[in-house]
Amino acid sequence: HTLRKNPCATYFFCLSITNLNNLIFGLLLNYLIDAYGIDLITRTLVFCRLRFLILHCSLVLSSWFIVLAGIDRFCVSSRNINRRNFSNLKNVRLLTTLAIVTCFALYSHILVLFTIEQTESGPVCYAESGSYQVFYDFLFFTTFSFTPPILMIIVGLAP
Repeated sequence: HTLRKNPCATYFFCLSITNLNNLIFGLLLNYLIDAYGIDLITRTLVFCRLRFLILHCSLVLSSWFIVLAGIDRFCVSSRNINRRNFSNLKNVRLLTTLAIVTCFALYSHILVLFTIEQTESGPVCYAESGSYQVFYDFLFFTTFSFTPPILMIIVGLAP
């Protein structure tokens, strides 16, 4: 019951939900393909696009929830009273909602620009070839692999 009132625990709860999505939409669907030959991903274009939207947003949000938890811990341990007061459930709900809405808005193009392409190894669901693929790869790199670790380092080293 006390964890429900802890702002940092709320970020970790959201992180758990996004990681559960990663397991379902990433690992489980790939397991069905590898173990039983059931390929739900490339069966329909709608499922291909929805799966990648949910999977990529869950991957990105998992990093950002760790960043937000780190910022929350930084605020709680600050000597500045205003910074300490920033750590509250109202701000957690606001920042969590903002992160989710921003992520889905940033990746909404997946619903239009992902396609099922035939390759030598079979059908693959991925970003359309060309300049969009470069844009998509760059966006995923910056929102998942580059920016969150930099922010974690900054928050971790902050006095």
